[in-house]
Amino acid sequence: MVIAAMKESEMPNRDSHDKSSRSFEPHGHASMYIVEKNIVVYKSTGPFNEEFLKSVEALETKALRALTESGKYRGEIIIFEKSCMATNGMFEYFPKYLQNMKQEGLGNVISSFVFPEDVEGSSMMAPHYEKCYASAGIKFGAFKQYDAALSWVKAELESIDAR
Repeated sequence: MVIAAMKESEMPNRDSHDKSSRSFEPHGHASMYIVEKNIVVYKSTGPFNEEFLKSVEALETKALRALTESGKYRGEIIIFEKSCMATNGMFEYFPKYLQNMKQEGLGNVISSFVFPEDVEGSSMMAPHYEKCYASAGIKFGAFKQYDAALSWVKAELESIDAR
């Protein structure tokens, strides 16, 4: 078998500074389902990047529009699995994403995140997520267990309904 060597002039021109080579695939995974009548639960596995959030935004808009029109969407619980780490780019885009959802009438009124102790980054990431929600004017709670998060969201929604 003979392998022919390529001359430098025949090689594709690629460079680490070439902007076209900077496209990243979405990193992270999320699935969603409804609990109760007006609470959406997401199971999310990080680490996450901005591209992941943009792909979720496209999918979520359609699903939440149907829930909102039926009067079913008001709160959310996000349960992290394995990792809750995220890139700086994701955190830069996240407040814009929340504002976009709110302007589209798809924003929730309350959000609770579950950071189990065995999840990578659980001891340091809650303030980063909380800052994003605060900038969007959405009430945020961080918990270690799902049951506590669900109880809190239910109580907060009941309090809002009582006003």
